[in-house]
Amino acid sequence: MKKAYLLDLKNDHFEKVANFIYPFYEENPLDFLFIAPSGFYTKQIAERIASKTNSTINRNAFTVINQYITELLRFYEPDAIILDRDFLKVYLENEIIDLIESEKKDEEFSQYLNVISNSQKSVEYLLDIFEKKWEISRVQDEKVVSSSEEYKILDNSINVESHLYKLYSKLEKSLEDVLSTKFDMSIKYQRNYDPISVYKWFYEIFPEILKKEDKKYLGKRVIISGFFDISPIINKTFSVLFKLFEEVHFITWFDIQDRAFESIRNIHHLLKDEGFVFDNRYTNEHLKDVYDDTQFYFVPVRNEIAEIEYVSKEIKSKLINEALSPDDFGIVVPNISVARLVSDYLDEIKVPNRLKNDIPLSESQMVLILLQPIKTLVKGCEVEDLLAMVEGGYGGKTELTIDEIEYYLKKINLFYDIPKASLNQRKDKWLTTIENEINKKFFLIKSTEESERVQIELNELLELQKCFQNIFDILKEVQQIEKKKTGFTISDYRELIRKWIEKDNINFNIVNKYLDVNSIESEINAIKTFEILLLNVEKSLEKIIKGDKKNNLDKFYKIISSLTQINTFRVTELYANCVEIMSLEDSRFVKKRYKYFIDFTEDNYPSIKVNPFLSSLDNQGVSMSKFSEKISRRNLFISMIFAENIVFTYAKAQLNGDPIVPSPYEKEMRQTFKNIHYSDNFLFIKGNLPKEPNNIYSEREAIIYYLLNDKKEFLPEQFLVESKRFVEQINNHSWNLSNKTELGKLSHTKISTYVDCPFKFYLSQIVHLKGDKDFNIFFEGLIKHRSLKELFSKYSDYPSMLQKYSNYEEIRDEIKLVLEDIWDDYVDDFFYSYQAIKEVVIEQFIEDLYGTIETILENYIQIDKDKKLTFSQVLETEVEVKTSLDVGIFENVELETRIDRIDLLNGNFLYLWDSFDNKLLPGTYSIVDYKNSNSFQSEQLLVYYLALINSKEWKNKLIDHDVFLEISSHEKRRY
Repeated sequence: MKKAYLLDLKNDHFEKVANFIYPFYEENPLDFLFIAPSGFYTKQIAERIASKTNSTINRNAFTVINQYITELLRFYEPDAIILDRDFLKVYLENEIIDLIESEKKDEEFSQYLNVISNSQKSVEYLLDIFEKKWEISRVQDEKVVSSSEEYKILDNSINVESHLYKLYSKLEKSLEDVLSTKFDMSIKYQRNYDPISVYKWFYEIFPEILKKEDKKYLGKRVIISGFFDISPIINKTFSVLFKLFEEVHFITWFDIQDRAFESIRNIHHLLKDEGFVFDNRYTNEHLKDVYDDTQFYFVPVRNEIAEIEYVSKEIKSKLINEALSPDDFGIVVPNISVARLVSDYLDEIKVPNRLKNDIPLSESQMVLILLQPIKTLVKGCEVEDLLAMVEGGYGGKTELTIDEIEYYLKKINLFYDIPKASLNQRKDKWLTTIENEINKKFFLIKSTEESERVQIELNELLELQKCFQNIFDILKEVQQIEKKKTGFTISDYRELIRKWIEKDNINFNIVNKYLDVNSIESEINAIKTFEILLLNVEKSLEKIIKGDKKNNLDKFYKIISSLTQINTFRVTELYANCVEIMSLEDSRFVKKRYKYFIDFTEDNYPSIKVNPFLSSLDNQGVSMSKFSEKISRRNLFISMIFAENIVFTYAKAQLNGDPIVPSPYEKEMRQTFKNIHYSDNFLFIKGNLPKEPNNIYSEREAIIYYLLNDKKEFLPEQFLVESKRFVEQINNHSWNLSNKTELGKLSHTKISTYVDCPFKFYLSQIVHLKGDKDFNIFFEGLIKHRSLKELFSKYSDYPSMLQKYSNYEEIRDEIKLVLEDIWDDYVDDFFYSYQAIKEVVIEQFIEDLYGTIETILENYIQIDKDKKLTFSQVLETEVEVKTSLDVGIFENVELETRIDRIDLLNGNFLYLWDSFDNKLLPGTYSIVDYKNSNSFQSEQLLVYYLALINSKEWKNKLIDHDVFLEISSHEKRRY
């Protein structure tokens, strides 16, 4: 018997599932099996069954699909070695490093591998592709693969001529050798299994095992629930699993009419194909019906800081004034940076919270310290790494501070020593130089009247000598281990760590220096996770390294440091009665009375996460982007289901005044759902101290309030002494600038900065506080500007450009040649020099630039449907105009501009009485500026025009002519 049950997508889902399966469990707990896709989902159901029985439950009866299949394999093949996902991480790292050496003859491929091995992100992206492609190759069923949109896109997009496919083929062959098996499972001895091969064993080998045992069924009844997606290998597994139980009950959801839930429809098709009878009426449900009882709140606020403050204080207010506890609240954040800001503010106002986001081990200070000696040797004993070893405690206990050590190294000319050197070179030079300086001090003590000062310096130099002697001894010990027959192993590294701890070489107190970043508890969690990582890597490397091969130190460091980028740890183990701060993925099945979605903007919702390797396989990355949007949308709507009240907050502007666009889902939700509440009450509130004490939640704000309102009886003692001076400064401040500001040279950038925020203008242009800038922001614009300059300089008149444009392949090839020619001049980020990334980005740029040329040719200036103008000749490109003009009371103010293009038009229409005349007049001029679609400022062209009519060269040309101001987008999406 095979029955399917459809449930509503509601926040009582777990209760309904538990109520449904409880009678089956109660009938016979030892002949009962419940299977789900994840441990979290399984735990929710098991806990609810336990609460119903009021006794200990058969926990083995509640399991995850991969755990159940793996345990079956272990039972029937106890000698089999099962390689987990951690093994695949190590395997990929190891094989890529080996391939660099073995593929040296193929220079292009070897260079490709080198780029990948030096990029932490690349290996993570490759792992994602490898697992899916490996799964497709194991399944070998086109129909099953096609049933999964994600796998279908990957399978159809991959280019068998690409370096990526070549790499995959080599990795696949190597892994098959490790597993000692082929596609047909023909080899019967010393078999190893990876996670995918475990499933393949189940649906190909296991039925034969049961047949030999004369068994038809594994048990009486299995209940399956919680699946939103079914991958190809799970599809094949289910087909066999359904036949191995007398009763199969499959719980899924009604079909929701929304693209986010198309995968539910695929599950229904699978169940129908497998002969399931649907227990209730098969119907379609509208998305709006799912949230009938949910309350929605949309709260725009002034800026990002005000947003975090609003959410935190709102939660604190509800905790004080309503019958709510901290675990009634969940905060969904887009990234770890926002999560930390929220957590810090909640800490400040004394609200218990738990940051659920996982952090890479590479961000743990203690993990970095433990890896520092290996890094120092691999990187060539660089000065900064040697100083990091001092700070980590490897120099032993010393009275010298790191600043004093740097002072002496600079004084004896070692601080700016050659960047890289061998250990022996660095050791000999440094210890000899320090020794010579010590001898000078011994001599000076006897021959100077300042013996006391010299004695102090001598003592400090002796400390410095001892410190670096210890460091070089530790590095020598590591280097000696590498030379042994087996190379440098995980066991060696773990033994070294044990020695360093026993000898007190590691300065654990350094963690106190980073308490503002990571807590002691989080560092302890990181060390535990790092220990588990080392144990897993040790097991994995034993399986990978064969014969007389051995690991050198460089390979060891690459593998471990790369894995610390992928493996993560939890900041805290605090779980009870806390406000949970979660990522969207983690929040999906977490039930809360209130869920706050912070930063609900177009950048985060939807969150389009496309593996760059995958997007490079797909012609334009469009298919993968659409699929990613569906996943992001589904995660959002599932998370929303498990909340009674949903609050979406978003800032209207950044701190510098730049506008922020809310998520496109906001408009859709406000039009679709019933219980909508919109409030802009917090949009115009300035960040001043609350006037009412009931609105103050932090100790810091309370102290300021007490000071300003003369409530000294509430002040802590340390604030009483300075309270009078503080109040006087607040009430009688002299914060106005007394010095006049020189105007200097004007430019559009300066003018627009001042208009956006005068204070930002002051900071950036007057006191020259530049701040950190991400120059990747400018990289795209610079390349596109330069490409358009090259193209329109070569085809500067309308007919020649039109002729080139009319041949689709020719114009695209021309654009591609220009981009490839200038690429290296404009790319600073190593990531964009990687060939696969370069190819996909260039393809996108070609699309954008082709769209720009199309617009310039077909829709240059359109006054109305009957009046169009286009350029006849490009006169100037990237022209610099410097002039002076009078501005108000200021005379001879210098103005500098850089104009993208000045064109001669094919005609002109006279503008009279708020309309254009129909008569076509002789040509006039046009000033053109290229912009991306979300960044254009029309007033910029007015500044350019002002510069031109005040310049000697252009003044006479323009004085009797109309001038059109044209903005042309260099993105495919245009205004």
